[in-house]
Amino acid sequence: MEEIRQHYVTNLRVEIKSCVTYIQKHEQTIIRMKLKSDVFSISQIDKLQSRIDQLNTDIDNLNSKITDIKNGEYDDQFKRTSDENKTQHKQKPIKSDKQKKNESKKLYTSHWKIHKENQRTIREMDSTERYFHKIKSKIPDFLLKKLNKMPNNRGYIFRGMWLFGNKKPERDKQGNYLPDVLFERINKDLLRIRESDKKEVRIYEKYGNKKRVLVSKMIK
Repeated sequence: MEEIRQHYVTNLRVEIKSCVTYIQKHEQTIIRMKLKSDVFSISQIDKLQSRIDQLNTDIDNLNSKITDIKNGEYDDQFKRTSDENKTQHKQKPIKSDKQKKNESKKLYTSHWKIHKENQRTIREMDSTERYFHKIKSKIPDFLLKKLNKMPNNRGYIFRGMWLFGNKKPERDKQGNYLPDVLFERINKDLLRIRESDKKEVRIYEKYGNKKRVLVSKMIK
């Protein structure tokens, strides 16, 4: 049983190592963006920090699972799996090298899932940065001036680009961050407002001087 435990613990440690690697990459990117201090960089820092927070949560969960495995809490499950594998092995013909290779790959499914998710984040950041620099010169001066005076959890959507304010994000009296609010001018009469917090995203529309109206809501 100890050998089986160690097998699973080793795989979980591979996942933890992958998480740590991407946390370090994201932290380096944040440091680089802080030095730039432009609108795009500031707007992306929160996204990277959210990804780091998720990776840290993943690490905590993986470490907790390792502790449970070492304490024998998964022994019954491992024994059932082992007995099932032995039964199947007796019933099935000898597996080909290709089948063994495919099964070996399955052991690293979680690892590659983390890898792909973080590679996707990096690709999206690179793509977004290229697009930002493409339209940067087209952002109106009055919008940039407003962003300089706005907190980092409020801003505008300009040609699909999210632009957050340059000042520190606003908090409530309990010290919690207020929801992110982004304004998008659709036309001279219609203003679309995107409001999001940890639980949901709400889209409002406001025509002229009328009160804003909730048009959609999505649970995160």
